[in-house]
Amino acid sequence: MRRHAIGRIAVVGLLGCVALLMNGCPVISNQVVYFPDQALDGAVRAALNRPFGFLTKADVLELRTLDAAGLNISSLEGLENCRFLTQLDLRSNNVVSIRELAELHDLRWLDLGDNLVRDIEPLSGLLFLEFVNLFGDNQEIWDFTPLAANANATDSSLPGGVLVLPTRTTLNPDGSLAADFQVVYDQLVARGVTVIIADASNNEVPL
Repeated sequence: MRRHAIGRIAVVGLLGCVALLMNGCPVISNQVVYFPDQALDGAVRAALNRPFGFLTKADVLELRTLDAAGLNISSLEGLENCRFLTQLDLRSNNVVSIRELAELHDLRWLDLGDNLVRDIEPLSGLLFLEFVNLFGDNQEIWDFTPLAANANATDSSLPGGVLVLPTRTTLNPDGSLAADFQVVYDQLVARGVTVIIADASNNEVPL
């Protein structure tokens, strides 16, 4: 008798879990999200019009656009929870790591110009990107193959879009394309991407 009762409890529990998965789990949606960087936290709160109180996963999933330019942001921790962002402006900050962006698969417009970014591998797999700005002579980006990989992966990533890159890691002193970048450049252009090389003042450098 006891064994049958335990079996019924297990079945009821399993059905309950299935119902939560189908209808959205309130426990998960009410989990608190933290942005340790106070400037980023302030930008998110301003975008959501939520200046006080805890922010939950349900709150930040409402974000579609975020303007966080020129706020001296150094950490993007917490931004990985804003999974429905389509437009993100992080221009003129102190961002080094962009690993959190790997979770933002809906991104179409991204401005990381004038930061301190070193590795853009997290952008690999963001197949809906149509505009990416990476200009700035303080950027330490030497490997642009993740962007070429995106462009080659699908018709919906970058082709027909715009890519703005810094001069220091793409051009030789004489203004010609650096050998390592030439291969990536050719692949991007072949896929219909408009590649703009911009100097520190964000002025286009003719090729």
